[in-house]
Amino acid sequence: VIDETDEEVRWDGHLAARLPFALEWRYSGGNNPLVRPGAWAETDLAWPAELPPKIKALAQQITKNEQTADQRANAIAKYLKSHCQYSLDKGPLPKGMDPVEQFLFHTRSGHCELYASAMVILARACSIPARFVAGFVIVQRNPMTGLWLARERHAHAWCECLIPGEGWTIFDPTPGSAAF
Repeated sequence: VIDETDEEVRWDGHLAARLPFALEWRYSGGNNPLVRPGAWAETDLAWPAELPPKIKALAQQITKNEQTADQRANAIAKYLKSHCQYSLDKGPLPKGMDPVEQFLFHTRSGHCELYASAMVILARACSIPARFVAGFVIVQRNPMTGLWLARERHAHAWCECLIPGEGWTIFDPTPGSAAF
């Protein structure tokens, strides 16, 4: 477990690294068979059978005046930013309730993972291929090495929607996030 106040990373009680530590990531480019720009799979439109119909109805209500996939995705992101409140507090999830349903209709409060999950589900309800993305928004460089630093506080989740003519496009529905 890494906490931003910790100075060491421990694994089973043994020192694994001292913080901050740098992760060097290099991309060699070329043809990566796992990355197909513009391609999508049926899973990017998957709709879990156990989700309540009111989620799809909400997506249709939010996007009723929008014509294009880009307009619909932007409307969903705007709705989430203006109708839900960011919070790291995790309340109990009622037994049998989907976390996205609780977020959209009951608590209207949550962290970036809930915002991104809700955006994916609402976009898919509008027939927009969408996928959940989690990673780090890296904004700090080590002045000694020039390497970028990834800290726990840089962790973030967002949504990517497949927009015709644009490809996979980032949508970050979390309020206050200036990640992209």
